[in-house]
Amino acid sequence: MAEKYGGWRRQKKRAVYVYLMETAIVLFLAALFTFGFCKQIHINENSMAPCLLEGDTALVDRLTGKIFGVRRGNIIAFRLSERAEAAAHVKRVAAVPGDTVEIREGSLYVNGELFGEAGMIDMKAEGLVREALTLEKNEYFVLGDNADESEDSRYLDIGCITRDRIIGKVWFVITPFSSFGIKS
Repeated sequence: MAEKYGGWRRQKKRAVYVYLMETAIVLFLAALFTFGFCKQIHINENSMAPCLLEGDTALVDRLTGKIFGVRRGNIIAFRLSERAEAAAHVKRVAAVPGDTVEIREGSLYVNGELFGEAGMIDMKAEGLVREALTLEKNEYFVLGDNADESEDSRYLDIGCITRDRIIGKVWFVITPFSSFGIKS
């Protein structure tokens, strides 16, 4: 009789152990997902209109950019200083390290090719990019979709963004509900 109860106790201990391991794995994966993909930022400017509007709250993917890198066309969040409490800015990556950027007749050219669709970004101000500019290692040229309302890499206050200033890729808008969804 004692053997019967001893086997039952082992099964119960094994079931509790499996339950605790499964719970620990789920909690670990949830923490990894939350830390890696769910950093919330508040959009404080209209430089990315109509894609992102002032007042939107978005999620930032901090993980895949570190693993796979930031690519031309990604929307990124970045800080201008190392301070964690510094305001986050959101812009589109127009050029990556080694690219040459130039503004001609109100349009941005990257490596001699028009960036985006014709007329997508129409700029009145050239800022620092009056002549061709080749990005150094670890430099990114960012631009707001609403270029005439954007303070971006064309201006000395922002300039080219270094990799260590990038928070991550903006991928999802959570509020307001009218803007809810994946952004790219």
